[in-house]
Amino acid sequence: MIEGIYIHIPFCREKCPYCDFYTVKLSDHDIPEYIRYLIKELEIYLREYEFNIKTLYIGGGSPSIISPRYYNTLLNYIYKELGTPEEISIECNPEDYTKDDFAHLRDIGVNRISLGIQTFSTRGLSILGRKHTPSRAVKGVEDTFKAGIENINADIIFGYPHQTVEDLEKDIDILIALPLKHLSAYLLTFYKDTPFFHIYKDFKRDEDELAEMHNLLTERLREAGFKRYEISNWAKEGYMCKHNLMYWTGGEFLGIGVSAWSYADNKRWGNVRNINTYTEKLRKGEKPVEVSVNLKREDLFTEYIILGLRTMRGINKYSVFIPEHLKEFFEFSDFNISIKERYLLLADEIISELLCYNKLPREELCWKLKDLHP
Repeated sequence: MIEGIYIHIPFCREKCPYCDFYTVKLSDHDIPEYIRYLIKELEIYLREYEFNIKTLYIGGGSPSIISPRYYNTLLNYIYKELGTPEEISIECNPEDYTKDDFAHLRDIGVNRISLGIQTFSTRGLSILGRKHTPSRAVKGVEDTFKAGIENINADIIFGYPHQTVEDLEKDIDILIALPLKHLSAYLLTFYKDTPFFHIYKDFKRDEDELAEMHNLLTERLREAGFKRYEISNWAKEGYMCKHNLMYWTGGEFLGIGVSAWSYADNKRWGNVRNINTYTEKLRKGEKPVEVSVNLKREDLFTEYIILGLRTMRGINKYSVFIPEHLKEFFEFSDFNISIKERYLLLADEIISELLCYNKLPREELCWKLKDLHP
């Protein structure tokens, strides 16, 4: 049963140097046509799967460089066919929308905004290739709130080149003074095939400074009333992102749009990463799928561990074997284990090591991903 829909809007004015998502220039493509193809793709899956949609997430790319009016047709079609989801999110750049634009989104059902702020440092924004100013980022949050959308997330990046602990502290000071309900703080990753990977190939980050930044985020956000529920995500009470929680707990979801991924019936599939190929396949009535993987029992178990240990709730402690040398990294409760918060910067390494000792689920447990989650 598909519970969530992700919609990929690939359009950007220009690509950020650290981004590895599929994007294209807005000026090269017809927006109403792309919306029609999104609906066409959804129509194909409506005939194949059962839906009980709880969340809808519009990401990119830069969804907010499209006028909100273009989303009317798409959302109205989804409401007509599948009902109104509990949570409807859209990613926005702070510089793109006015208070009136956010009010338009509110009127067509959007109830959660995720703003790509990244930092309030002018130097940091320049390093990251972002076009908005610190004051415009603040105004973006305030305009969203004044428009009547209170479920607001801010995305920030830490650990970018030449950022200091003091820079991050100033960011946090501003963030906790704003009417935010959710915060996502991502340690910058230097992905291959991005300009950042090549520009900073010899750049070495200070591990002690990164740990200090991580501890600063942990302590300051807790003091401000934000509860951490996943490696990179904090929320005020009642405002955890339902869509992302669905990913981390093995919910089934449909991704539509060029380069989007889906998961259902123990299978993952990804769409083509070329917008012209995407539209051509749909014009022929074909699914725009490029790769499809049937997940075996051991694959589902591995995903259960990887995804579950991203969360503070963790996984069922009886489902895995924990060797003695890893126990110090874990928090134990009556039924679950989770990675201790102070070690979350090492989560990838800890999980990789744990997987060496846990190739298959224990026989007495159901191996379906959704049933393994506590």
